[in-house]
Amino acid sequence: ESEQKKLEELVKATNISCPMRVDEVTVLEKLAIEAENVVYTYTIDENSMDIASLKGNEEQMKQNVKGSLNVSEPALKVFLEACVKNNKGLVYRYVGDVSGDSTEFMFSVAEITMLLK
Repeated sequence: ESEQKKLEELVKATNISCPMRVDEVTVLEKLAIEAENVVYTYTIDENSMDIASLKGNEEQMKQNVKGSLNVSEPALKVFLEACVKNNKGLVYRYVGDVSGDSTEFMFSVAEITMLLK
């Protein structure tokens, strides 16, 4: 119960800052708990980047995100630990701002656990 509440509070805290510009083509719209996962939903500016080019590149994108998940940052570490304690994976969903097409990739609970080691 308290672990669930903690995760919900962390999600709520992130959403206070949304929408949040990540870079020139990406905006974090929301963070949500959906079934077995915690989902980051981003909008991609399709005038600058083709969503189709992301679709064929999920593995590379996943590696890039994995490299940016710096567990020495306390807030991120607490968030990832809360995901693991609640048995939630992490999903990164990218949606084109014009087409509405989307692509996503996921980190399983086991993968998140490995990041925390």
